[in-house]
Amino acid sequence: MDPQLRPRFFDADPNSADAAKRWNHWFCTFETYLKTVESSKPDKLETLIHFVDPLVYDHIADHTDYESAIDTLRKLYVRPKNVIYARYLLQTYKQENGQDIDQFVRKLKSLAKDCEFKSVSATEYQDECVRDAIINGLASTSIREKLLAQSELTLDQAYQLARSLELAHKQSQSYVTQTKCNWSIREKRDLFGKMCNMAEMARKFRILENNFGNNSETKRFLDILIFQQKGVGSFTIVDDAAVTETDLGSNFFLCENDLHKPRAQVVTQCLLELNEAVQGNYVVEKFSALLSNDPQFFLGFNVIIVTDAREGLLVRLSRILQDTSIPLVICFTIGFIGYLRVSATEHVIIESHPDATRPDLRLDRPPPGLVEMANEVTLEEMTSEQLAHTPWLIIVYIFLQKFIQQYNHFPQNHEEKSTLRKMIMKGGTELLKAVRMREPNLEPSYTLENFQEAGKAVNTAVCPTEIPAEVRELLEDERCTEGAVISHSLGGATSLMQTSTYVHPDQIRSGAPSSVGVAVPSPTTFWRLVCALRDFVQNEGEGQLPVRGSIPDMLSDSKRYLKLLSIYQERMEWAVQRFAARLKQFPEITLQDIRLFVRNSAFLRVVRCRSLEEELKLSPARSEDLALIPTHEENDSMLWYLVLRGASSFLSENGHWPGDPNPYSSSFHTNVTSTLNHVLKTGDGQSKGQTNDQKTEATGKEVADSYVVETDLPGFRAHLNRILRAFGIASPLVSLDYVNEMCRFGGGELHSVAAFMGGIVSQEVIKLLTHQFVPITKPLIYNAIAQRTELIDF
Repeated sequence: MDPQLRPRFFDADPNSADAAKRWNHWFCTFETYLKTVESSKPDKLETLIHFVDPLVYDHIADHTDYESAIDTLRKLYVRPKNVIYARYLLQTYKQENGQDIDQFVRKLKSLAKDCEFKSVSATEYQDECVRDAIINGLASTSIREKLLAQSELTLDQAYQLARSLELAHKQSQSYVTQTKCNWSIREKRDLFGKMCNMAEMARKFRILENNFGNNSETKRFLDILIFQQKGVGSFTIVDDAAVTETDLGSNFFLCENDLHKPRAQVVTQCLLELNEAVQGNYVVEKFSALLSNDPQFFLGFNVIIVTDAREGLLVRLSRILQDTSIPLVICFTIGFIGYLRVSATEHVIIESHPDATRPDLRLDRPPPGLVEMANEVTLEEMTSEQLAHTPWLIIVYIFLQKFIQQYNHFPQNHEEKSTLRKMIMKGGTELLKAVRMREPNLEPSYTLENFQEAGKAVNTAVCPTEIPAEVRELLEDERCTEGAVISHSLGGATSLMQTSTYVHPDQIRSGAPSSVGVAVPSPTTFWRLVCALRDFVQNEGEGQLPVRGSIPDMLSDSKRYLKLLSIYQERMEWAVQRFAARLKQFPEITLQDIRLFVRNSAFLRVVRCRSLEEELKLSPARSEDLALIPTHEENDSMLWYLVLRGASSFLSENGHWPGDPNPYSSSFHTNVTSTLNHVLKTGDGQSKGQTNDQKTEATGKEVADSYVVETDLPGFRAHLNRILRAFGIASPLVSLDYVNEMCRFGGGELHSVAAFMGGIVSQEVIKLLTHQFVPITKPLIYNAIAQRTELIDF
C-alpha cells in the first residue's frame, strides 16, 4: 500500500469555521484508504478509532458499528443547511473593498453550492421566489425565526405557519390589554406560581412597617414590594414624626409642600401611586407607646417589619408575637453594614420550590398502567415511526426490567446505572440496524434520539423511592397527632386560607377602606393535612408518599405522552380521594387544597426560629472560631454582628447611636451625607462650590462630629466589652478598628446599602406572605465594604 494514501490524524474542532470542510476532505481520504486495504478485511470501526483524536473518539465511544459512528461524526461536523437562508446570502452578497471580479465570482459560486439548485418548473420556481420574499420581507423577527427553523418549507406551508403565528401574537396581546398589571408584575407572578396568584387576587395581605427616623431602607423595600410585587394587598406605616428639612434631602418621596405634615401620611400617599391595587394605611404614634398601650394592635397583620434597633423594644414585641404565627422581620442599616433577622415561631411551607428535584416516576414500583403500556408492543416489532417516538420513560423501564432479570436487583450505585445506560445505548444501536434492514428506504438522517434521552435520564429516573428527611421529620413531629391537630391552633380559623380582621380605633387612614381581611395559610390545616399524609403513608401508600402526578418533557408522539401523563395523574388523584375521605370532617379543606398538598408532599417544610430573646443570650462565636477572630478574614461578618449588638446596647442606654450627636427619635436622624462628609471633599480638603461662610460652617460641623465620636468611643467600648464577656469572648480579640468605624458611621445610612438591603428584605417578606420558598432563619449581615452577604450561625 502506498504510504501516501494513509489518511491524516483527524482532530478537527467541531465548533471551528472550517469543521465541515475538514471533515469532508478527511472522510474522502479515509474511504480511499479503506478501499486500498479492503483485501485484508480490516475492522472498519477499529480502523476509524485508530485515526481519530481522543477528543473525537469521545463522541463515538458508545457505538458498536462503523456506520452509526460515521453518521454521528458527520452530524457533528457537517451542520444542516438552510436553503432559504443560503439563497438569501447569495442574493444579498456585495463585492467587498479590494475584491476583484474573479474573487467576487468565486465567492458567489461558493455560496451557490449551499443553495441546492435543481431543475424545477416555472410555477415551482415562482413559488420558491415568493416564499423567499415572504421570509426576507417579514417585519416580525420572531415569525422569521420560526420559519427558518423548518428544514423543509413550501410556499403554502410558509404562508399558513406565518398566518397562525401572527394570529397567536395578536391574541396574546389581548391578554396584555385586558389586565391592569404591568409587565414586571406579571413576571413576578410566575415566580411564585398559581397559588400565589390566587392570594394576590384576594388583595388581603398586609404589612406593618414600624419606622423610627428617616429610614431609607424602609422606603426601598416598600417601593419594591408595592411596585414590583403583587403579593401585597395592604400595608400600614407606623411613624410619629413630621416631615423635616432633613427628610427632604434624603427621601425622594418628599417635597417642600410636605414640610411639617405627618411623615407616615405623606409616604403612604406617595407609595399608593405606585400600584392602585394596593391599600395603604398609616398610624401617627410612637412604636413604644403602641407596645405599652395597645399590644393587641400588632396581632392584626401577616408580617411585621421593624426598623428599630433597640433590643428592649424588640424583645417586648417578640414576646407579644410568640404565641402567634405572625413572623417578625427586623432590619436596619448603619453606614456600610446591613442587618436582617427573621423570627417566626412556626412558619409552614407547602410549595418550597427546591433548587434541584428528581422526577417522581416510581420505577422501582411502577404503576400498573406503565407496565401495561410497555408490554403492548415490543421495541423489536415497532415501525421506524413508532420506535423513534417511543417515550424514553418506556425505554428505560424495558431495559430496567432486563437489568433486574440479569442481576436480580434494582440498580443501586453509579456503576450499575452506567451498566444500564450501556445496555440502553447498545439496544438502540441494534434496533437502528434492524429497522434499517426492514425499511431499506429509510432516510439517511433517521436516528433514535429518544434512546439518547433515555441514556441521559438514567441517573435521575432510576432511583429508589424514598421519603425526604425533612418530610420524615414532619411525620414524626409531636404536632402530627390527631388530637393536637384538632385542638391546638396557632392561627384561629381552620381553612387553608384563613381570614382575620383587626382595625385600630385611632388609626388614621389615607382614604383606604375601614377593614381589610388578612389571608394567611393556617398552621392548623397544614398539620391536619400532614396527619392525613402520615396515615396514608402507613396504609395505602405502603411506606411511600403520594405520586406527584407529573412527568418530565420527552421526545414522544402526543398520544403516548398524554397516556403516560394520565397514568401518573390518576395515581395522584387516587391519593387525593384517599386524603379527602380522611378529612371529610373538615369541609373547609377543599379538594384544591388537598391536591396542592399532595402534589408538593415531598417538598413540605416547617421553619421554626429561635425567639429574639433566646438569640440575644447565645454567642455566635464557636470555640473553634475564637482563634480566628484576630485575622479579620473568615469571621468578618461575625465581628460586625458583635459590634452591632454593642451599638444596639449603647443606643438603648444613651438614646443615640455611637458617634451621632442627635437623639434617636422620629424627629432627628443623622443623614450619611453629613456624617461621612469627607467623602464629598476635593483634594484641598474643601467642598466644591462652598462660600466662606459655608466652609466655616462645614469645618465647625466636622469638628463637632469628631468631638462626638471621641466622646462616645469609651462608652461604646464598654458596651461592646459587656456583650463579648457575656459570650465568653476576650475583649482584645475584637480590633478597635471596628469600634472606631462604627462610631464614624454615626447611625447614618448609605442609599446604596439601603437599596440592596431593601431588595433582600422584600424578597424574604414575599416568601413569608406567600408561604412559598424557604426564608432565611439566621441573622444576615451585609458588609458593603467587602461586598459580602453572610448568615451568622449559632
